[in-house]
Amino acid sequence: MKSTRELLRESPFFETFAPDDIDALAAHAAIRNVSAGEAILRENEPAETLFMIVMGKVRLSFEPPEGSLEPRTSRDDHVLIRTLTEPGRVIGWSAVVEPYHYRD
Repeated sequence: MKSTRELLRESPFFETFAPDDIDALAAHAAIRNVSAGEAILRENEPAETLFMIVMGKVRLSFEPPEGSLEPRTSRDDHVLIRTLTEPGRVIGWSAVVEPYHYRD
């Protein structure tokens, strides 16, 4: 597997970053495996982590307000916005932009 430094350098999101800045970011980065169905961030929570897809896919969805779906039968009553599969795609960029809360 590639190093975090290599993965960051290949991401379009980081293409304008200086090599020293990518090296500094890579020193704080970690590769994390996520199980299918596991939530990695939720709207309005404090944004403390910037995620990047290395492989696999991420479903972006939201949970409608109570009463908007009849009946609510399970945790899977989320509305799919889109599925991201592109390696290097960044998710949770609110971690680097004020007010540092994940947005909808």
